[in-house]
This record gives sequence, C-alpha cells and structure tokens, in this order.
Amino acid sequence: MRIHALACVSMMLVAAGCSTAIPSRLSGRSMSREGRHPADLVLLGGRVFTSNSAEPWAQALAVKAGRFVYVGDDEGVRDFIGPHTQVIDCNDLLITPGFVDNHCHVFWMGGLTPFLVMLYEATDIAGTTSRVLDHAAKNPKDPFILGVGWRYQHMPGGMPHKRLLDEVIPDRPVFLWSLDGANGWVNTKALERMRAKNPAAFEKLRPQWDEVTKEPTGAFTEFHGFNPFDFFSPDEIPPDVEDRMIQGMRKILDEALSLGVTTFNDAQMHHELLPTVLKLREQGGLAKVRARALLHLCRESLDDEKALTERLQWWKETGRQLSDDRLHLGEGLKLCIDGVFGSHTAAMHEDYADAPGNKGRTLLTQETLDRVIGTADRLGLSVGTHSVGDRGITMVLDACEKAQKANGKRDSRHRIEHCELPVPRDIERLADLGVYAAMQPTHFYSDPDIDAALGLERLQRLMPWQRLQKANVEVSFGSDWCAGPINPVYGLLIAGTRMNYKEETDWGPEEAVSVEDAIRNWTIGSARALFWEKEIGSIEVGKFADFVLFGEDITEAATVWFFLSHEIELGGLDDFVLLTVVGGEIVYARPGLEY
Repeated sequence: MRIHALACVSMMLVAAGCSTAIPSRLSGRSMSREGRHPADLVLLGGRVFTSNSAEPWAQALAVKAGRFVYVGDDEGVRDFIGPHTQVIDCNDLLITPGFVDNHCHVFWMGGLTPFLVMLYEATDIAGTTSRVLDHAAKNPKDPFILGVGWRYQHMPGGMPHKRLLDEVIPDRPVFLWSLDGANGWVNTKALERMRAKNPAAFEKLRPQWDEVTKEPTGAFTEFHGFNPFDFFSPDEIPPDVEDRMIQGMRKILDEALSLGVTTFNDAQMHHELLPTVLKLREQGGLAKVRARALLHLCRESLDDEKALTERLQWWKETGRQLSDDRLHLGEGLKLCIDGVFGSHTAAMHEDYADAPGNKGRTLLTQETLDRVIGTADRLGLSVGTHSVGDRGITMVLDACEKAQKANGKRDSRHRIEHCELPVPRDIERLADLGVYAAMQPTHFYSDPDIDAALGLERLQRLMPWQRLQKANVEVSFGSDWCAGPINPVYGLLIAGTRMNYKEETDWGPEEAVSVEDAIRNWTIGSARALFWEKEIGSIEVGKFADFVLFGEDITEAATVWFFLSHEIELGGLDDFVLLTVVGGEIVYARPGLEY
C-alpha cells in the first residue's frame, strides 16, 4: 500500500464567481407513456459517455430489473417509457459508468479509520505529534493509538525516532504509518509490547536498530504489513471493536458512492478480516456497492510450498462458496516485491539520484517470486504484485513469463500494482505477456522526496500512461485510498495534465492522456482487471445498470476553464455527483436534489 495526501492548497489562482451552477432539480418531460417495452427507469436528454469504444456516446438509457435494456438516442428510448417508468430529464448533463476502483483499502483501512488519526496535513514534527496527542485524549479507552500520514522531510535525518513519540505519549502503544504506507513509527511502549507479545511479527516489519545502543529506534521499513491485532490478545480488545470497524467500512463506502465510485478492489484482505467483511455483508453493508478482495500474502507465508498451496486452494473454494454479484472472493492474491521511492525502498536498476550506491531492495528473491506466481497461475489465480521501481517491475514480468512457459498461456490477468517506472523494454513485455498495469494517477502528484530520489531523467518517464496506451498494455486506474483521495476527479485531472506537487507539468508532459481515456481506464479498464467486464464497467445493454449523473462536466477536468472555475484543492471537487445508481437503484442523491 502506498499513501500520498494530495495536499495542494491551491494549484492556481481561482477566478472569483466563475463556478458553474449545479442543478437542484431534474425534471421529467411531458411525453407519451405508451412504450411497448416499459422500463423501470429512463434517463434522457443527457450526454452519456458509455466507455464502450464501439459506441462511445449516447443520449439516453433505460433500465429494467437492474440492467440496461436500452442505450441510444432520445427518440429510441421512448419505446421504454410506460405508465410507471421513472423518467429523468438530464438537461444535457454528463452520465458515465460507475467508477471501478482498481486498488484501494476500503475494508482493512476503512475498518481501522475509527481508530486512526490522520497526519497528512501536519506541516512539521510538532504538528504531527500534537495531532497524535489530541486523538489520544479524545479516545482514552482505546488500547492503542493508530495514525497514518507522517512525512519523511519532517523527521531529523529523514526517519523517525521513538523518543519523539515518548515525549507526548509515554504510557500507551502508538503505531503510525508513513504517508506512503511503507514505513512505521512507534513509541517505546509499542516496542515493548511488540517484542513481548509477538517477536516474529515484530521482526517481519524490519525494525531499525541503533548502532550504539543496539536497541530498536522505533522506525520500521516494512510497515505495510502491520496488523495491530498481532500484538493484542482478544481479551485486550474492547468488545465493540468489530462493530466500530464495520461502521468505518460503511462510512468510506457511502462517501465513495457520493463521489461516483460503485465498485472497489480491496488490495489487502487479511485472513482474519474476512469474517468481519462477511458480517458487513450480512448487515446490508454491501447492498449498495460491489467489491472484490485480494488475499494478502505476507513474506513469511510463502516459504512452505505445501501450506501455501493449501491456503490458495482454500481461497479459491471460499470464492466459490461465498461470492455473489456484490462481493467477489477467491480470484486474486496480493504480493509485495519492493517499497517506495521516498524511502529508497523501491527496487531500481540504477542508483537513487540522492543516494549513490543505493538501488533499493526487494522483499522476495526472484526464485521465491517465480515459485509463488507459478503456483498461483497453475491454480487459476490472478496475482497483483506491488511493484513501484523499474527493477521490481522487471522481476515480476520475469516471473509471469516463466509461469506462462510452465503452465501454458491463459487469461490470467496478473497485475503490477502501481507500475510507476517501467523501462521501455518492459512496456513491450507488459503487452506481450498480457500483464495488466494497475495504476493510481494521484501518486504522480508526488512530493519533494520522490523528486530528489529519482532525478530529472527518471521523472520524465514516471507513470508513462501514453506509451502504455500506444503499446496496447491493459491499463486500469484507481485511488489507492487511503493513499489518496477516493474521488476519481482528482486522478482524472492529474492523468490529463501531469501536474506535480510543484504545480508544474514538466515531468513527461507527453505522457498525459485524454480525460475520456482516463475515464475508460477507471471504468471498463478496471472492470477488465477485475474479471468483471461482462457485467460492469460500461453502459451497454445487458450489463448491470451502474452509472453516475454528474452536475459538472468532468471530461473538461484538464482544461484551463476547469482550473479557472473550480477550487482545485482537497474537498473542492467533491460535490459534482447528482445521482449514483447501482443495479438500477438510486443509491446516492445529492442532498436537496429533486428528481
């Protein structure tokens, strides 16, 4: 998991009074209701972007029994308007398919949000620790304090130390993820508990040690796999924790619906979390959305081949028994091969620009990666591997190529999660091998640490969306929430402009894609990456009626007019959606909207 706050205060000056008015009422036209094929719901008079390359635009659509039964012009849709059909006149507003998030953490991190303090907006170490202290004071009964979002540039020497947390909270365990999710920071109380309760889990997080005192510093370099419940027994966990976790999941799913996201691929399903997710479904928490989960495989679970095979077979069988049209299980796995640029842990072919002699590191050997991907491929499972650096990407492609030779070529749809810096030769291999690039555009926005780590030449080929597209690589988009905002509009804007944290567009500007192509990547592209393209991802007859009606034209997100007429900051683009529909049911309507 990578965590980037899109922390722009303002990308450019906003012209006062230029915002377009979002309608508060959608009216139905006066028309005949004698259609021969009456539908449940009809939208007409719109600009329907279908994500169907054969027929990319339409005016109207009709829905019956949860599926599209018509997509076309206004004249043709009249045959689907009966006496009881709900008719919405869209007044030339934009309709898109529901957005499909290719990589997010709505179950795991969503479940933890009731216990999390968000640190992204802190501007220095004092601001970071004060937020932690305030959260602790407001939650005195929680057995631990969790947080996410601390920044390397705020830390003396670039990495945190336990004493900085001990000064504010000496008496309760504190566990904090960095903004990129790769590294951790804990206090002395947390270290004592981790080493006493579960030394094996402690070691797998790669604690850093003081060379003089030979004691852990409180910093970790593999914190993406941290699970607080590894260090607390059930009797130490308050009885309401599971209910609070379910509430946290519901909250982010509801928020995402208000932003037009209808399907989620959770990239971090822990075995222990599955009962809570199933309880969420039993309580109706997935009734308005669709979700898919990748089983997370930590490094230590890969050594025993027999146990690994049994675990993968269990996951497949779980999917066969428990999947439905709202929740897909048992199809995919999640691995990690490297880290991230900011902490020099992404695996590189060449040295980091600001760290001569350092090419990052890999979490798995090539032999282990080959074996695990080969086994999963043989069992018919798709593997999504976190691979940020160019060397990590090469290693994953090598493993996928060996799996094809050993098992035969099939529609495996293995994925490289993030795929941020592929070398030109590997772009060709992605296409040749049919490996998907699962990317998250808001990560391109970046920060000074990545700028310094990569250097100008590599920044020019960071996230080469245009070259991937021209090479016919299967590209999908998502948010990596809580790595970035779950609202797709921010990612569309960055994909279309290549704007970075300096509010400039000088990092490979030729790699920008059209906003329409970016929407395709976030809808039908992601649906294909999830093996769900026959049911969702585009507005086509026969598919589930998952779609979004916007009050703003998001296809203009890369234009000068869009920048002049909107406040381009977090939260400033969150009120664009008028209606979100899933399976033909209106699951979100803008407050106060009449329809």
